[in-house]
Amino acid sequence: MNAAANIKKALEIDPQAVKRKLVAFIKHKIKEAGAKGSLLGLSGGVDSSTAAFLCAEALGSDRVLGISMPEARVTDPHDVADAREVANKLGIEFRVIDITPAVLGVRRNLTDFRADALLPAANIKPRVRMTILYYYANLLNRLVVGSGNRSELRMGYFCYDEQTRAFTTEGLKHYTQLKPGDIALSLNLKNGKVEEKPIVGVYSFDYEGEMLHFTGKRTDLMVTPNHRMLICGRDGSLIFKPAEYCFGRRINLPIPATWEGKTTLPSSIDLNTFYDQNQLPWNAKRIEPLPTQEFLYLLGLFLGDGTAYRGVARAPIKTGLGQHHYIEFYRDERGRFATYPNPSLSWKAYNTHEIYFATPIGDPARRPLEQILQRHKIQYSSAPNVMRIHSRALYEIFRTCGHGARHKHVPKWVLRYPGWALEWLFKGLMDSDGSKGRGTYYTSSYQLALDLVEICVKTGRHATIHVRAPRESEYRGKKIRSGIAYEVTFPQKITQTSIYPDRMKKVHYAGTIWCPDIPETHNLLVERNGNFAFCGNTKYGDGAADLLPLGCLYKTQVKQLAAHFRVPKQIINKAPSAGLWRGQTDEAELGLPYEKIDMIYAGLDLGLKLDEVAKAAGVKKRDIRKFIERERRSAHKLTGPEIPKL
Repeated sequence: MNAAANIKKALEIDPQAVKRKLVAFIKHKIKEAGAKGSLLGLSGGVDSSTAAFLCAEALGSDRVLGISMPEARVTDPHDVADAREVANKLGIEFRVIDITPAVLGVRRNLTDFRADALLPAANIKPRVRMTILYYYANLLNRLVVGSGNRSELRMGYFCYDEQTRAFTTEGLKHYTQLKPGDIALSLNLKNGKVEEKPIVGVYSFDYEGEMLHFTGKRTDLMVTPNHRMLICGRDGSLIFKPAEYCFGRRINLPIPATWEGKTTLPSSIDLNTFYDQNQLPWNAKRIEPLPTQEFLYLLGLFLGDGTAYRGVARAPIKTGLGQHHYIEFYRDERGRFATYPNPSLSWKAYNTHEIYFATPIGDPARRPLEQILQRHKIQYSSAPNVMRIHSRALYEIFRTCGHGARHKHVPKWVLRYPGWALEWLFKGLMDSDGSKGRGTYYTSSYQLALDLVEICVKTGRHATIHVRAPRESEYRGKKIRSGIAYEVTFPQKITQTSIYPDRMKKVHYAGTIWCPDIPETHNLLVERNGNFAFCGNTKYGDGAADLLPLGCLYKTQVKQLAAHFRVPKQIINKAPSAGLWRGQTDEAELGLPYEKIDMIYAGLDLGLKLDEVAKAAGVKKRDIRKFIERERRSAHKLTGPEIPKL
């Protein structure tokens, strides 16, 4: 099969199968967001019409709102009529909102507005339309469904592969688990400090084509060629550069400065406030407040070596007899003291709250632990291999860290503390189950391993997680099998980590690509195969939307789906236009019809050479290079502003 046949085959779809998948996608996203329905701009074009058919199929006509937003003397009246025909055919609610007054208002307030600057003037319109759509989305609790297709998005998206996960305050999340409102860890480009930022949208597309794989001692990133990499500039500033630019060059990825925290931290922690003190016996001893750093150090030791245990102790009760009669009554016939004949009446059970630390003599944590307990007069007993503390206050705190070694975790309120305080928690963890020489921490708890990664990030370290498979050993003829364990490794404090050209390669990829939208900082901490890195994310400009169901289809494939839905033929055959000015068409601006543009991108996605793509699409190689360059140039819409370092 020649190149042209391969490309044409790649562009053919099964409309029924595609419809089922996209309808299920819309249903899931609307339900996941808790939205009451969807709304979309109905332009009268094939993309928005097909998106409307999908929404009506997925949600029902009563949960879809179509809005036509014409501009006087620019929008063709036939476009509004076509949009109304689609709405009537589907039975969805339809509104017409004239954007002319809003556009003119913006222009009038621009003191240096120039009508001859066609593109800057025209781009006011899509932003006004976006504002209107999101006004109604917020008012009606609906999601905005965009009509962007893969051909258009090819010139404006960048993404991760589906094996990459986002690190959130709730742990690692696959893109299918991410939702607006999740909190990601992100870097402030001005000061290099880590911040917690909300995700406002998650976008995913089906993709087949070239991706760039960056690997290093501590890095594993798989991204589209135009993805925005967050790297360290020569002057140490944080900047975004396309992955294609980074490919073949040595690049340095940033490691955050110590974060400032989200909680005002007192100098000491009153442990007695963590439980109801009315439950204590009248003569119970209360612990004095502990200095914050000592409390966090104890917490770190407990996470590695401690167990919180609630037991039962039995003690004799007092009777109404005086002490003399009590003793005389329980002597035997020879005058010796005898056991009370009815133990159930003379003994009472009491709850005990104990903490055990498996810190044998010689353990690095043994002496610091004893010093803290002695300094604050906390009662304890010790044996060669264990230390036992009886404290209701410490028990109530430590039991919130999970029961059993595999379920240990750092309480969320502790992770909000500033970096200097988390250093003491880190020290306690390392003194319990860490190897300072190797820079490694060992745990059987996956959640604790993730928590330690967050602690490392917030204290200015770079961490990776390695999974250690179960091991078998033999002791005195008995086979012992360990469970899965996790090793969190980190080097000594460094300010950046490098990736070298020989660890970069181009790979062919077929699957889902995705990216979240994080305003302001436009980056997040991601993970792939246990390696973590801060990297860029999508920022949508003109095409802002909550869902892009057509984002996985080329323009020619959208037309196939539209024909399956029986979208009116005059809409399918209409010349695509963004309506920027009267008579404007997309294909005239691009210089080629979408059929050829789609063949170019499909051929590139199949990994064909430029000569093969040019011959199959009937275009010149310079035309293909033009679209590759257009894809690269469009990346400026998808990044935050670059900030110089003074």
